Formats: sequence, structure tokens, C-alpha cells
Amino acid sequence: MPYCTFCNIVAGTERAQVFYEDDDVLVFRNLLRWVEVMLLAVPKRHLSQEELWADLGGVGRAAAAMGRRYCPNGFRLVSNFGPDALQSQMHAHVHVLGGGGMDALMPLGRPTQTLIDRQDLHATKAVTGDWPPVAITVQPRPVIDQETLWNNMGAVGAELVRLGQEYCPVQSGSAHWRYGGGFRFVSNFGWDALQSLPSAHVYLLGGAELGHYI
Repeated sequence: MPYCTFCNIVAGTERAQVFYEDDDVLVFRNLLRWVEVMLLAVPKRHLSQEELWADLGGVGRAAAAMGRRYCPNGFRLVSNFGPDALQSQMHAHVHVLGGGGMDALMPLGRPTQTLIDRQDLHATKAVTGDWPPVAITVQPRPVIDQETLWNNMGAVGAELVRLGQEYCPVQSGSAHWRYGGGFRFVSNFGWDALQSLPSAHVYLLGGAELGHYI
């Protein structure tokens, strides 16, 4: 396997400040300092983002728990896929961001078109010309809260990956994502993250370079 920073941190051959560990998951501090709290929740086994989101499992639970513990005023959970989302590590991971106010993800109150309307899932896509070009809101049914969703993402994760690949395909062509494309998953919790939907949701953003994720 090519060199992987996260695999080395899991193995203990590279140093990191660890906040949580169990048999399958490790949560450690990100070296970046864009906001007060920047953590990374990773599976100990080397997986791609797509593989992780097919069964988010303990990584989702740990990410939400660490956000709630260290960011009581709100936090944001983020996963990046491909160059447009500025994915820099191939080892699957979820960002936990908080400790202060963050920017809005996208304009609110825009017209939408329904992509999925089932008993278990509802998804709508913004149809205005605002940035980002692709902005999809995915919500499980029946209505649950954010914590419940992230404790058991279930089939929602695989559906998100399918939508991302359909509307914002990664034009990989190489291991370093040189050819563009990609998407980002974001969930907001609380005031600091400007949570506007009270029920569980994940935003899927893409269609252009998205910039940083706080």
C-alpha cells in the first residue's frame, strides 16, 4: 500500500493527539487550526470514503459524540470526496469542526426539485444558479434528530454516495485526483454551525471547487 499518514497514526508510528479510541475507530486532532476544534474520525482499517459511507457505523457515532462533547454550542461533520471538495487523504475520514461560528454552507430558502420521495428517504436539489451548482438536501424518514441519524446512518450513507457520483462524478484518472470533480457531505449541529433544519439531514454539495469547509 502507498504511504498513508492515517494508517501510520493508527499503527502508532506517527504521533497524534488522540481524543477517542476503540477497536475499530480512532479520533485525533487535525494539525490545521482553522477553528478551535478540528478533529478527524477515521476507521482503523484503511478504507476509501465510498467504502466507509456504505456502512458508516462506529465512525459516525464517534464523530457525533466528540462534536457534542467538545463543541456544546454546535459543530459540523464533513466528508470530502475528490478534488473539488479538497480531499487530501485517501484513508476514509470524517471531519469534526466547531468551537466557534462558521460560515453558511449555501443560500437558504431556494426553490428545489424532488429527487427522491420514498417512505424511508426524501431528497431535494436546488435549481437556482447560486453557488454551489449542486446542492442536495437528504433527509431520512420518519423524522429523527441529527444524533440519531449519525448513530445509525444505515442505507442513507450509500444513497448519498450514489447521488454524489451521479451529480458530481470524480474524474479521477490518477491516485491524486488531478482531473477534478467530487462532492462534500455536511451535517450541521446547533448554533455555531448555523443549523437551519431541526430534523436529521445531510447536505451534498458539489459541481465546482468548494473551498474550505468551516
